[in-house]
Amino acid sequence: MTALAADRNINMKSRTDPQGDWIELPVAAATTIYKGSYVGLDLTGGVVPYTSPTVGTTLVGGTTFVGIADNHVDNSAGAIGASVDAKIYTDCIFQATLTAVAITDVGAPVFLTDDGTLSKDATSGLFMGRVWRYITTNTAMIRLCSQFGLNPGELILRSTPAITVSALNLVQVIPATENQNGLLIVAAWGVVVTPHAGTSQDQGIITLYHTTAFGGAAESGTTTGITITPANGGAGVAVANSLCPAILTALHGAAAAGDVLVPIPAGVNVTADVSTATANGDAAGSTKVFVLACPL
Repeated sequence: MTALAADRNINMKSRTDPQGDWIELPVAAATTIYKGSYVGLDLTGGVVPYTSPTVGTTLVGGTTFVGIADNHVDNSAGAIGASVDAKIYTDCIFQATLTAVAITDVGAPVFLTDDGTLSKDATSGLFMGRVWRYITTNTAMIRLCSQFGLNPGELILRSTPAITVSALNLVQVIPATENQNGLLIVAAWGVVVTPHAGTSQDQGIITLYHTTAFGGAAESGTTTGITITPANGGAGVAVANSLCPAILTALHGAAAAGDVLVPIPAGVNVTADVSTATANGDAAGSTKVFVLACPL
């Protein structure tokens, strides 16, 4: 590393585009991007239509949300980047369909479920912006808050869809594309979306893992030592929307139990897995998991 001893020119991106900030990125192989679609990055680093992580007994990864495509790119027959790059708005205000939006929703959070659908339902997908202005029935102006626009080193907050605990379900929380250099998990917690009915609290326990595997059970990965257990102070039905405390038990193979920063290796996914499903035929509940992490 050599300190500067003379001036140098730095090419700065103009921010004079009246529609917002944008970036050009290569489109993934065998992929078509439609103008106006919500897009993300897959594990190859290519632009793809945004998909939410899927809750199920097999791990299916979602994509890292980038923004809104401003051009149509047909790369259906090409390798990554073979066609023209996608122009993507990462910071803008735009008009969109939002079911059941009301004039009282100005400032309300908006969530992304797929490459063409927004929702006011927090359990349906990824936070992507806020209602800027009510226009008319089912139509609003949205202020985009792209995860791509975060500065390196900022804390990132990610959440899952509601995870049903009647089976060993699992879901991706942080994709590998958002974990370039490793993470420190600062906090993790859960909210009971659907009450858990049963005779004990030892059901519906969720454990955080990290793994590179897709198409299989994430329990084959490495546990972070973080478990989230629905707790209601005694046996019986847990209260809807009650907090599930995250128990940060240990660092990876090192320090004593109770340490509160959990390191995650670079280039792996963080997943939330039901490690103890609802037992004894009791009615299933569901829990939404939140993870707050610091990129290294």
